[in-house]
Amino acid sequence: MFPFSVYCDDQLPESIPKLSADRNLVLPSDFLTEREGVIRGYNTYEDKSKIYSSVLGFVEQIDRLVCVNPIKSRYQPSIGDVVIGRVLEVTYKKWVIDIGAKQNAVLLLCSVILPGAEQRKKTHEDIIQMSKYLSENDLILAEVQTVHSDGTPSLHMRSSKYGKLPVGLLIKVHHGLIQKSNAMSKMHDGIIILSSNGWIWIGPPSKQDLDLSFSLFPPKKPNLEPRRFEAMARYRNIIQVLSDYNIPIERRTIETGLELSSKYSTQKMLCNEISNIIARQIISKMSE
Repeated sequence: MFPFSVYCDDQLPESIPKLSADRNLVLPSDFLTEREGVIRGYNTYEDKSKIYSSVLGFVEQIDRLVCVNPIKSRYQPSIGDVVIGRVLEVTYKKWVIDIGAKQNAVLLLCSVILPGAEQRKKTHEDIIQMSKYLSENDLILAEVQTVHSDGTPSLHMRSSKYGKLPVGLLIKVHHGLIQKSNAMSKMHDGIIILSSNGWIWIGPPSKQDLDLSFSLFPPKKPNLEPRRFEAMARYRNIIQVLSDYNIPIERRTIETGLELSSKYSTQKMLCNEISNIIARQIISKMSE
């Protein structure tokens, strides 16, 4: 059994409720703690000022943040989820896509918009050219169209906001940390996509695609200034801190983390002592 853990317990103010150490494993609807003085984390819900578990898993408390780490943590796709995936294989009229789920997803040729934003019947020539549109190891942004009876997810990219992702950074976190809202955010120094399956893409700002649209043929590798790479690295590191301390990952927590970590170098952000300080400050800021 995994141990119940409370980080920095000796530094918790007396006003912060602590969870009992005998509540390691919890079931759905199990009572966790009173709402007052606590931040509700992922896999929990609130009812009448009390916090309960929404899944079978192990409780974890980090300062004021209370969450539940599920035993079954693999991503389960749902219709409408926006996901980032990696092309594993190109087969007849479809691509096989890894989205971190129990089963690989499929993307049918008829479920994409070909270059030129053409919604037309696909031809034999299109089938031959499939590997030129999307090839193995390409990253894509797509939406879950359906989940078949055998559990296989089917994706689509019938919108200009979906397609092949250009050069950027990919980081994978627990999918429960991602808040299901607007997946794409244009930040000051880049674009961040928070997908439902816990895959996060960080890219440079684009003057041509400020609407965050992507196509099957994205621009060539950009010639970025060093400060752009530095900014992308800081985004990546603050997301890693949020993930390590089970803090919900959304635009607000990312921006808060960037602000609070501005006095530290990018290289030092992931040092245990500094990342702990940053995480505690983010949690404190969230509770205000």
